[in-house]
Amino acid sequence: MKVGSHIIDLDTVSSTNNYALALLEEEKPVDGTVITAGYQSGGRGQEGNSWESEKGRNLLFTIIL
Repeated sequence: MKVGSHIIDLDTVSSTNNYALALLEEEKPVDGTVITAGYQSGGRGQEGNSWESEKGRNLLFTIIL
């Protein structure tokens, strides 16, 4: 497994976590797949926290291990 060997770069998404979960339901992505986004409208964090990003000004990514 090499993190970043497969990168999915999205302009806009509701959440990189939600995208990753949907991808896992559809197929078996390569371990280390990184999903990045320039903007996410429904970001979520630990313990139910949520936030909205400022386009192009945040690090927005999920790594599938």
